[in-house]
Amino acid sequence: MMQIKGNSEVVASLWPADEFANFENAESLATYSDRTFQKENFVRWAVTKGLDYEDKLGANPWKLGFVGGTDNHAGTPSDVTESTYNGSHGVADGTVQDRREGEIDGWVKGPDASPGSITGVWATKNTRGGIYDAMRARETFVTSGPRIKPRFFGGVGLAENDDPVRMV
Repeated sequence: MMQIKGNSEVVASLWPADEFANFENAESLATYSDRTFQKENFVRWAVTKGLDYEDKLGANPWKLGFVGGTDNHAGTPSDVTESTYNGSHGVADGTVQDRREGEIDGWVKGPDASPGSITGVWATKNTRGGIYDAMRARETFVTSGPRIKPRFFGGVGLAENDDPVRMV
């Protein structure tokens, strides 16, 4: 879903009506790699297409779980704090000024690089088995910043008042 080269969820040029679609998109990758952005290459498309299939056919072939990582080469996994970000490819990243204003080793513009992300797992137990079971059930999420404590309330046929905070 997310790594140092931007996110795979959505890109603003393909979803202009989404005010959140312009977050950590490494669109300059196309400048260096001859990539073209197509809706079918983003997670948002797969999620909406899967929901469309479920609505029309009664089955969703793409029940997705989401993972993210730093994908850096600096030996600092899960280091996503921007204020202390030292880059992702060691010497190839150049100086702090290069990472902020220039390009990184001929593959991306500095401002498009991101510290990456970390995966969270919604598990019933904090054990290897519990975490593995949750990952297998795709009970995962991604954050591209600080470690968050999410609250999930979702599912087919839930009543609007199923959120215990809103229950009267």
